[in-house]
Amino acid sequence: MLDRDPLWTPEQRLIAAILIGAYRDVLTDIESRSESWADSAPVQQNDVDRAIRFLTDRSGPAARLRNHYCDLVGIDGDVLAERMRRMLDGDLPMPHIAYEVPSNPESRKRALARHAERVAYARARWFHLNQPTSTSRARSVRSTATVIL
Repeated sequence: MLDRDPLWTPEQRLIAAILIGAYRDVLTDIESRSESWADSAPVQQNDVDRAIRFLTDRSGPAARLRNHYCDLVGIDGDVLAERMRRMLDGDLPMPHIAYEVPSNPESRKRALARHAERVAYARARWFHLNQPTSTSRARSVRSTATVIL
């Protein structure tokens, strides 16, 4: 795809590969990873969480880096992040990451089922990462109790 496009520089292809790799990391189910992507380097839970933050953060270092990379390939990084947040929230479908879904009906069914599992896993991680910490919840409860008293 990108390697055959004469309008893209090698640097732009590298940036696009980084963005695609982050999306692929978001869709990595750590538990089923061993049999599905055995040819690539191991991905840890922390890598999945960093990829989610990189593609969704509204501000901070990850958002600045994403926006810089996106600018280099002519994409609005904030729009990309908003779409990614909407996909992880379940408001938009998450595209399959393979260039081709198998045409064999049984293989296609298995590939789409694996993709659905990975999407569910990514959405669960997104939900987990967006939950307030127990410390902030305790502060919130204390401040609410103070107002009530």
